[in-house]
Amino acid sequence: MNRRVLVPLSLLVLGIGGAGLLSILAKESPTGAATGTTGGCDGEDGDIALLDEPVDATPKELEDQADEWSRYAMADLEDSLSPEILSQLEAQKTWVDDGSLAHTRYQQAINGVPVWGGNVVVHLYPDGRLRGIEDELLQNVELETTPQVLEADAVTSAVTDTVGDLDLLTAEPETDLWVIRLEDEDHLAWRVQLERLDESAETARPVRFVSAVSGKVLWGYDNLQTASGTSNYDGTVDFETLEYRGTYYLEDENRRLTSATFENTETNAAYLVDDDNNWTEDDQTEGVDVHWAMSSTYDALQNTLGYSLDDLVHPLAAIKNSTNHIAGLVNYGTAYNNAFWSSGYAVFGDGDGANFSPLTNLDVVAHELTHGVVEATAGLIYEGESGALNESYADAFAAVVEHSVEGDSDDVWLIGEDCWTPNTDGDALRYMADPTLDGSSRDHYDDRYQGSQDNGGVHLNSGIPNLAFYLTAQGGSHPSGGDPVQGIGIEKAGKIWIQALQASLTASSTLSDARDATLMAAIDLYGDEDESLDVLALAWHLVGLGDPPDSSNDSDLEQAASPCSGEDTVVTGSISGTGASVQVTDSPYYVDLAGTHQGCLAGNRQANLDLVLLQFIGGRWTRVASGNSGSSRESVSYEGSRGYYSWAVRSRQGSGSFVMGFTTP
Repeated sequence: MNRRVLVPLSLLVLGIGGAGLLSILAKESPTGAATGTTGGCDGEDGDIALLDEPVDATPKELEDQADEWSRYAMADLEDSLSPEILSQLEAQKTWVDDGSLAHTRYQQAINGVPVWGGNVVVHLYPDGRLRGIEDELLQNVELETTPQVLEADAVTSAVTDTVGDLDLLTAEPETDLWVIRLEDEDHLAWRVQLERLDESAETARPVRFVSAVSGKVLWGYDNLQTASGTSNYDGTVDFETLEYRGTYYLEDENRRLTSATFENTETNAAYLVDDDNNWTEDDQTEGVDVHWAMSSTYDALQNTLGYSLDDLVHPLAAIKNSTNHIAGLVNYGTAYNNAFWSSGYAVFGDGDGANFSPLTNLDVVAHELTHGVVEATAGLIYEGESGALNESYADAFAAVVEHSVEGDSDDVWLIGEDCWTPNTDGDALRYMADPTLDGSSRDHYDDRYQGSQDNGGVHLNSGIPNLAFYLTAQGGSHPSGGDPVQGIGIEKAGKIWIQALQASLTASSTLSDARDATLMAAIDLYGDEDESLDVLALAWHLVGLGDPPDSSNDSDLEQAASPCSGEDTVVTGSISGTGASVQVTDSPYYVDLAGTHQGCLAGNRQANLDLVLLQFIGGRWTRVASGNSGSSRESVSYEGSRGYYSWAVRSRQGSGSFVMGFTTP
């Protein structure tokens, strides 16, 4: 008698351009021969030996082999990933999370020139099987990569387009060569990064892409990543200092943090010092604020989210030893109404006393350091939707830090409430629980800002993911109404958000990508039956992104299931969009005799889905059969030998729910 088991599958694997379903499971020893505890035959020195069956790798082995195994996985994407693209992918970082999943980030390059926004992240299970891929690769790039315009001429063009005069720059311009696609046209361009930090209204870090062929400015944005906050009103606080030759410095050797002052200039910051380690002078207050807030942020992110600021850029040489530190620089300019992050330096103005008091409070400092976290992980481009995510992450983690340090209160969900208009009580710069209260932020994707101001809406549209984070953590309803959300708590929400940032998001990710990435992160952390999945789906739906949970029509699902009802095992699932892939069987199954493997797929009739059968052969997962008729109704019948098998579904076009059934020999 056939048995019918309905297996819930809420796994949502993110979009890739023609999903690959191949991974290698050999583990190389230091000599180059593969090893495995479950069998296999030794190869010649320098060769990969073949494993008889999948094996679990230790986290260290997985980290060491992730690049190689990920490249084997991507090599199967012949319809979207050419050997030329694959061979020029540069591995940037591999990270094995607490669930022993490996995540490897790659940068696309053309003849050694990096491609702007061309990133891919490959996820592997502990046994090396492909978990999923986020693919932002550019296809069909064809252009010469030898520049015709000199770097110096590109700098001149960028300066003319921005500050107007080279003498107004406060640092030397930085240039590097990129391939960038703008309005479906590829360009070889010099990226010119400029810096004007002079406390004026024109203070900025403009980035311009200048054609390396014509010298014309193609595109640009302002990379001054700003926020707001307040001075420290928490009374006496404790923090680490450094005693060196009889003088005390605001330097924390354990956390690698240093605070210094610009002394109301724009250049030549000086160390903050004290003779007796009793920091009570008026001119020390802002330094104490920032030093305490940086150490509190360090501890909160480490203890609450498991993220260490040690991964950030550390540009400042320590006073006493050879290590470098993150720097918090206070008293910038005169009455400067801002704070910003600049590659390892967090800079804070004193405010003008009317619009702002000193921007040195806890949530502002945490916001700026989070820009560093984003820079060190996904590298979200500070423009458009990726820039809105960058800003929102800074607000969300500022809330996590404030909650960790000061406990639960309504102020956790306000940004800059202490320093914004210090003569007006009860207001704030941004409101995460109700973003439109500030008079400019958006709270729904349909109402998003789509113009060119504010770097394409990096602050204006940050309210959309801010509200999604608030609803996920705290619960409640959208300010305009709708179904209520049962929050999961700020710590759990924060862990999902940091997992998504580290494991899935790429430089050019959109708000929709963030929605998918948080769902993937929740599955990675808590499994595919955890309450957080419904909470996340509803929270994002209420801000206009994605369907609500359990939105599929039961009768439609049953109708779709009918062609597959005769199979031994029936699995329900969903797929996120064109190019996405999902591994249907969470773990491979073994058959000890030859026979027929049968599979059936029924999905959204508007989609084009493939059903794929893989077998573990010669130390790697290999596609042995597939159904790809051009519709969402597929069947596979394969006469196979004994061994390990696994099923997968991929989308050539479209998204939606599906039912898949299979029968084994």
